[in-house]
Amino acid sequence: MPPPELMAIGDSLYNGFRSLTINANLAAHSVPAQVAQAFGWDFVSPDYPHTMLLDVEGIFRNPSEVTQDLVKQAAINAHVWLAEQRWSASPFFHNLSIGQQQVADLYTANYQASLSTVNNLAAQGATLPLAQVPALLQALNTAFVLNPGRVANDTRTSIAILGEQKPKRVLINIGVNDGLWTLLLLANPTNFTTTYNPIPNMKTLALHLKELCPDTERFYINLQPKPSSIANLMPPWLGGGDPPIPRDGYYDKYIGQLIGSGGITKAQMQAIDTWINTTLNPQIRDAFSPLGDRARFVDIYASTAAYDRKNMTATKQVFVHKGATEILLDNAALEVTPWGGMAGWGGGMFGLDNLHPTIVGYGIIAQAVCDVIAATENLPPRVIDLQACYDADTLLHDLPPTVALTDFLLQFVGAFISGTSLAATA
Repeated sequence: MPPPELMAIGDSLYNGFRSLTINANLAAHSVPAQVAQAFGWDFVSPDYPHTMLLDVEGIFRNPSEVTQDLVKQAAINAHVWLAEQRWSASPFFHNLSIGQQQVADLYTANYQASLSTVNNLAAQGATLPLAQVPALLQALNTAFVLNPGRVANDTRTSIAILGEQKPKRVLINIGVNDGLWTLLLLANPTNFTTTYNPIPNMKTLALHLKELCPDTERFYINLQPKPSSIANLMPPWLGGGDPPIPRDGYYDKYIGQLIGSGGITKAQMQAIDTWINTTLNPQIRDAFSPLGDRARFVDIYASTAAYDRKNMTATKQVFVHKGATEILLDNAALEVTPWGGMAGWGGGMFGLDNLHPTIVGYGIIAQAVCDVIAATENLPPRVIDLQACYDADTLLHDLPPTVALTDFLLQFVGAFISGTSLAATA
């Protein structure tokens, strides 16, 4: 069997998460899957046989039905997974990206250790602390993605699997969970240059890739995005009167829209963006220098900046059609009317958590990746069909009547931030 044309490693942004939710359909529309489809390469996405613990988008749609029993439901769901001898007919997946992964997880996380974590957490049933639900989700997702056939005693990491399969190309998106995700959720800029530092582990990752993947021809590595362009960082506005207007590409203040937390001033937001673009992203390039010319970089900062209509600096726009109606999608936090459908700021590039893109948003990232691949390998340009992405996006065609957070969901989101109390920040 010839080596795969393309494989991928990384976090939730390459796994295909939308609104803290992952399933087979979303995984099939992930960035790596869209890139492979654009170039006509065979690509096997994780074919989740069940919901992965909880359908968080369903929680948004039915907030009146949300109870603490969902913790019990998550544990029951995990037991359903554990009861099956084999999760997929595929011996391995081409996309090894896993939600919540940090850089070090790429060369340490494995099926055997993750399965042990799942067993220990699921055994607690309804007594499982809510704060442990994200750990259960990550462990179960890791076990499934890295070993869908459930081969016993499998301790291979995603890097080891790449070394075995010898793909021609590897796509990598990693680093946001090493500190930036928390900043984007809580809008807390305190010590951001020290609390967000994925560089040491990226250097280690590069050495692992060099050692275990000598046959891979290219590594396409995403740089970090423009923070102010992410939907969750919004100017405070309760409606009524004219909305705030950015000056010179920035609002006077940003808060974490999802939970109404924190506060970032205009000067702080500019400093964060500048630091990511002129300090951190060049450091990421340097971190992967052991890979030499095999490492190529996708400037996600430039891509997110190009579509930054929220801050009124966009040079590109996304228009799609719903029947005969033309719709402009943007990077504002998604707001909906009481009967469903976009309202207020608009939105559409990001899901209900304001942090994970919709399929359209993933299509924009996929386009940036395709452009670099085509230029690097002298291939004909490929165009991601954003209308097709919109047509495939079940969320944008079935928006909930509200995106107000229930007490459970507020706590659930907070559980993804280790050691953070949302009660103190909301």
